[in-house]
Formats: sequence, C-alpha cells, structure tokens
Amino acid sequence: MKESSSSSQTAAPAPRLASSPFDKPDADIVLRSADGVDFCVRSHILIEASPVFESILSIPQPQMDGRPIIDLTEDHKTLDIILRICYPIVKPDSPRSLGEIELAVKAALKYDTELPLSVLKGELFSLSPTNPIAVWAIGCRTGLEDVARRGAAEIVVRQAPLNVAVGDLEGVSAGDYYRLREFHRKGGKVEDGFRLISSSTETPSEASGTSGYVAAPAEAPYPDLVCTSSDGIEVLAHRGFLASASPVLKRQIDGLAKPTSGSDLLVLRLSEPAQLLKSLLGLCYPGQVPDLRSSPSHLAAVLAALEKYEMQSLRIAILPQWEKITGAEPLRAYSVAAGLAHLRDCAKTAAKYTLSASLEGRYVMEMESASALAYHHLIAYHTSCRAVANELLRPLLPEPEDKLSEYHRDDAWAASPRVQMKKGKKADCYYHSKCASQMEVPPNTSSQDVWLTNYIEDVVAKTEAHPNDVPLVPSAFEAALTAGQWCRSCSTLATKLSAIDTALRAIGSRIEQASITCTCAVSMRVPDAHLTDISGVLTRPI
Repeated sequence: MKESSSSSQTAAPAPRLASSPFDKPDADIVLRSADGVDFCVRSHILIEASPVFESILSIPQPQMDGRPIIDLTEDHKTLDIILRICYPIVKPDSPRSLGEIELAVKAALKYDTELPLSVLKGELFSLSPTNPIAVWAIGCRTGLEDVARRGAAEIVVRQAPLNVAVGDLEGVSAGDYYRLREFHRKGGKVEDGFRLISSSTETPSEASGTSGYVAAPAEAPYPDLVCTSSDGIEVLAHRGFLASASPVLKRQIDGLAKPTSGSDLLVLRLSEPAQLLKSLLGLCYPGQVPDLRSSPSHLAAVLAALEKYEMQSLRIAILPQWEKITGAEPLRAYSVAAGLAHLRDCAKTAAKYTLSASLEGRYVMEMESASALAYHHLIAYHTSCRAVANELLRPLLPEPEDKLSEYHRDDAWAASPRVQMKKGKKADCYYHSKCASQMEVPPNTSSQDVWLTNYIEDVVAKTEAHPNDVPLVPSAFEAALTAGQWCRSCSTLATKLSAIDTALRAIGSRIEQASITCTCAVSMRVPDAHLTDISGVLTRPI
C-alpha cells in the first residue's frame, strides 16, 4: 500500500541544460532558473559582470558534480538574456518584447550588472517612439527615471491625447500617473528638478511596534490570550472582550488548541500588522472611541478590519470620523479607500466628493501608495460626470447664429435702421427698456437670449468643472430677477428657465447613478455610453 502511494506521486521534473554556450561541461558554476533550467557558466565572467554574484560566490553553495549550484528566482528566458549580454559572444538579432526587456531590466538591477542594464535601456529608448506609454510604465515599475522620462517625452512630441491603456498601469502608483498627466498637460515644460518617479519615502504608513508583549488595558487585568500580528508583535488581550465584540474572533478563539507549554495563554495569530492590531483590539474594550483622523490610511485600515471581523457597532461608531475626512479631503480619502475591498462604498462616496473640483494639479501624498488604476478610474468617473452635464445643458443653448451677444459685438447693428422697438418707449423689463432701445434686435432672436445665453454658458462651465455642485431652479429665477428680466412678456424666458431646472435636476440624478470601478474588482453601475471604453474616455472631447 505504501509502495503504491509512493509510485502514484509525480516526481519533480529533472533540471534540463540551457542552450549553448551555457551547456559546457567545463564551466565551473551552475545557475538554476526558477523553471528548472541549468546554466553552466564561468565564474570569472560572472564575477566581473556582477558584484552581487561575486558576494554570493564567496559563500559556500550546494554542489553538483563538484560545481556550486545557485538557485535563482528568475525564469530561464530572463537569465538567458542577461548572460548572453555578459558573455563575449555574437548577440542574437531577434528583437525582444517589452515584457521580456522589463523582466531582464529588473534582474539586471537586482544583480547590479551594469552592461546588461545599459544595453536593455538602449532597447527601451529605441522602442519609445512606438510604445511611449509602455516605456514610461516600465520606467516607473523599475524605478528608472531616465526611462520614464524618455517615454513621457515621446508622448509630448507626438502631440497626441494621453490615451492610457489599463494594462500599462499595472504596478504603477497613482502619484506616478499624476506626474505623467502634469508633464503632458504642461507640454513637457516642467520646472527644474521635476521627477516623474517620486524619490520620497515619506508615504503614509503604519508605525511599527516594539518587540515583546504590549500591555492590555489597565482596567482589564489578567489577560488570557496572546494575539500575534503579521510582523511578529505579541499583544496581550482577553478572550471575553474579543469574543463579545466580534463573532469572527469568537469562532477563531473557540477553535484554538490548548497550549502545550507551561504558559496558560492561548495564542491567536492574526494577519494584521501590529499598529493596526493594537487599534483593533483596543476597540474591543469598553471606553471612549479614540480619534483616528490624524492618519487617514490607518483609519481606513481600521474600518476595513472592523468590516472583516463583523464588528458593525464599532464600525458605525468610527465611521463619522471617516466621513469628516471625506468631506474635507475627498481625494485623500479616495486614494486610501480605493484599494481596500471592505471600503468600496467609502471609495464611491469619496469619488463623488472629488467632483467639487477638477483633478488637474491636485495631489496628495496618499497617491504614492494608491494604484494608478484607481486614479485612472477616478479620472474616467470625472469625465463621465462632465459628459452628463454637457449632454443635458448644451442643447439648451441657442444656436450660434441666434445669439444676441454676437450682435452686441457688431457695431454695424447699432447703426442699422431696422429696430424692433422705438427709442424712448417705456418697456416692462431690462431688455425691453434698455437693450432693445439702444440697438436693433435681430430677426428671429429673442432679446432675453443675451442674458440667458450668458447664464447657460456660465452654468455649463461650472457644471463641467464641478458636476457635483449644480445650481437648481431657485438660483436661476433669482438671477433673472436680479438682472431685471421679468415682465409680462417674459413667459418664454420662464419656460426656458424651467427647462434649465429640469436639466440641472437630471444631472444630479444621473451622477447618483454614475459608477466608479474599484481596484478591488467590484464594479458598480456606469452611465451608458460614457464609460464603455475606459482607455478611450480620457481623450473624449467635452
């Protein structure tokens, strides 16, 4: 039975030799790729090419046939590229894909191989005219400012809209994407010292804990549980308080095995880092809810953990703090919440609040730890909401040839004999008494169009910039009264103002239905025809 079980197990495939020249039996070292390919190489070439390998070879390694074997994490294609550049052999003419080059660049940086890195960067530079955004993205992912700058510069040279495919944004931060958009918006004319890749390490993060036990609350002595964080910090706690606060923690505690050592404390291992774990467990105890607003990222992590552990009453108590941050700093709130699966509703709310201002030139530090994909979705959401406002308001504008404002700018009309109202005749409102008495009203043109056209154009501009903050009908009628528009002849104007109100109300309703795709792969409703192509919506004219 044992024999049968053993024979049924599939043995790992034996390593195979790499192609020439890395199959020489007289090579003195073997590099084994992650996918099981052995590269027989000469150590003196490796040592000259890489100080990292020089250090590795100074440490005793496992042997095979008297040769050291070094297991590497790169696949055989990546190692083949690096080694062929290092070896004094004829190089292959076949072009490499961008994906192959990126993996090889990462390996060259990891092993500090100058020659392969220089060669591979040259290949990226040569590909940048045809693949500028992909080259920029590779520069961001590998931390190579000159590569990212070359790709960004090519985008500007082409004078094309910034049409970014979603696939290019994988592994890129929202901060990097923001800087690319700013670089493109300014036509590459940026200030000295401008960097596409952030060199700042001051991204919001949770403070690390200290080693050893962390004391439980003083008012709750005799802890009977040790909670271990993902980074190895142990926090003393009480099973009763944790079980009462969270049904999830209760199930985990009930499933713990009794300790076998001399200690009488059960050990519960949790996936949260120490700082988050301390806040989470502290909330399980009676007392005042702490103010966590000083760190939006930490507050968001606490809210997500409360959702994960089904601590709904505590989440409700903490949520007003998040809502205050969302109202005051919506872009910061969105950047933090967009990547957390348990905060997708918070991200959606924050996205709506960001509509109060354009995204151009708006930056928060949290964007360095947010994904470019989340920022891309936010941009698409803004574009969609602006399109809604544009779609509903533009049809209310009079046709260009009917705009009275054009006649005001034409001095010839002032001298024209065709005047619809005689000078000196008292009228019932501003246009009947002043505007029309001073110059002719063109045929088929209502005098109210002067004020109304300007008013609609102003509303269109404001709602396109801030689609979440639209004026409703009271403000429209009030503006008309202030301008002295009303009279017995103004029923047409009132009808048009009513149409404006209907459109403005529709904007609010449509924005409520608008969707933003979260990076946690949860997609909400999207207005038809506005976000069907996320990669193209950024270039759609408004």
